[in-house]
Amino acid sequence: MQPQGEVAKPQVWEGPGGTQFELASSTNLAAPALKTLFAYWAAKCAGRFAPARADINPKDIPAILPNIHMHDVLDGGRAFRVRLLGTQIVAAAGEDQTKRTFTEAEDDLLGA
Repeated sequence: MQPQGEVAKPQVWEGPGGTQFELASSTNLAAPALKTLFAYWAAKCAGRFAPARADINPKDIPAILPNIHMHDVLDGGRAFRVRLLGTQIVAAAGEDQTKRTFTEAEDDLLGA
């Protein structure tokens, strides 16, 4: 933990082809649910750009679960399957699309 008043140095991750990604900081988040999600995500990264799928357990974050969506990446990223769709998202979308598979060519997921 850094001393009070000091700004954390941003973490940089080098991605494919040398692309540099600056990782977000929780210091700019105002919403408690986002702070909770960010802290959980950062803890699961273990020095990587993102946690592995096996590292994420929805049961660990029940307070924010209604606002979470998770997707399985299929066909090398050309398609996705909705793994989990929180109840608040379902209510906003008007339907539960859990287990639905979609591709980038489809733009009607969640009414987009």
